[in-house]
Amino acid sequence: MLEEQGLRPFTSNTITDQGQLSHEILVSARSGVFTEQEQYRPEVCCAAVLVDQGRTGAIGLSSSAGRWPQLNRVLVAQLTNRASDLA
Repeated sequence: MLEEQGLRPFTSNTITDQGQLSHEILVSARSGVFTEQEQYRPEVCCAAVLVDQGRTGAIGLSSSAGRWPQLNRVLVAQLTNRASDLA
């Protein structure tokens, strides 16, 4: 289905190449932290962490793009800690 419909560009940062998307998902899955920067909506960055190694679900957060460079490490660390608390 993805091959038929392609990847819709929501912003100029949206990944529309299937190979690049597959690579990003693989890299993120290894780290357990999934992030995106203004790929769906301008001025918004998001992160998500798997809970219980993916069997339970995920928790995530959104941040303004302007604050993301200063806060992303702290936010992702806190998100990872909360996921561990839930597992």
